[in-house]
Amino acid sequence: MRVTRPLAVALLTVALSVGAGSCSTQSLLPSETPSTPATAQPEPSSTPTPSESAQQSIVPDVIGMNAAQAIDAVELMGLEVDLDGGRRPVIIKKNWTVTASDPAPESLVEFGSTVVLTVEKIDEDADKEQTLRETDEGLTKAMAVVICTRAGEQQFPYGFDMKSFGAHLEVRHDEIYIDSEVEVTNEANAARATNMECTVSGTDDKPTLEDFLVY
Repeated sequence: MRVTRPLAVALLTVALSVGAGSCSTQSLLPSETPSTPATAQPEPSSTPTPSESAQQSIVPDVIGMNAAQAIDAVELMGLEVDLDGGRRPVIIKKNWTVTASDPAPESLVEFGSTVVLTVEKIDEDADKEQTLRETDEGLTKAMAVVICTRAGEQQFPYGFDMKSFGAHLEVRHDEIYIDSEVEVTNEANAARATNMECTVSGTDDKPTLEDFLVY
């Protein structure tokens, strides 16, 4: 069948209308809902918590203090103290001066840690100290003289006097031997010069009288 020109124009117009309606329908479809961005998680803080800070303490500067004062200052910070007097026992702490600290002053340490304080005897020359300390156990000549004098006073209660001038003191390994002139007095108050030999061992803290003879 032959299509006339007016009919062809009409069909083309309908086709264009249908195509336009299709495009219009697509534009009316609901758009996709935009996704919500993920919330950023906060990074962990590197700042120590109060409970962590409470586990540490600062070593106080006690250099130059006497040992008694230093112990009080260190223990006040929640720390333990160990005194190092070399080969000498530290008995009367106020007579010793702190010369060094381990850990060093101002160090940050764990609460309850031990601080080692190096101490030296106050007003005592180092060379003199070395000559007084004779045995490996820590017995001094001065203590040996004291022990021998006490033994003499017990044996001669009416009078015993050691003549330290000219006395002979000798170190024998772990003991000190003293040979000295002495003066003893009897109950009649009669004095006579004689000789004493005395041997002492042990330490200044625990001296032991080994031998005592007056003749």
